[in-house]
Amino acid sequence: MYAQEFQVLVFVFPQPDEKATLDFLVDRRVFLRRDPRVSLCVDDETPPFAFVQIYGTATLSDDPEQLVYWATRIGGRYMGADQAETYGKRNGVQGELIVRVTPSKVIAKKNVAG
Repeated sequence: MYAQEFQVLVFVFPQPDEKATLDFLVDRRVFLRRDPRVSLCVDDETPPFAFVQIYGTATLSDDPEQLVYWATRIGGRYMGADQAETYGKRNGVQGELIVRVTPSKVIAKKNVAG
């Protein structure tokens, strides 16, 4: 289905009813605007190991309200709820980008070593 290799990038695990929201480096934007196809892989490094690989199409947004919203959620997850707002204001700024992925194919396996 996909003829080229994709890079695995950092993303935030969404709630079950949300799309995965990604935190990309600036230079990835050029590639996603040209070709929005993406592949994500998440692995569980705890034996007996598991993984999920998601193929899909990315949409890009620089909406200021959404930038602050997601930067706050990400800040809360990684830095703690008490610092979420501070990191949201610091990181949810012009020049950042929200990338949403709509899955088209999902491959998953648990108990890989079993």
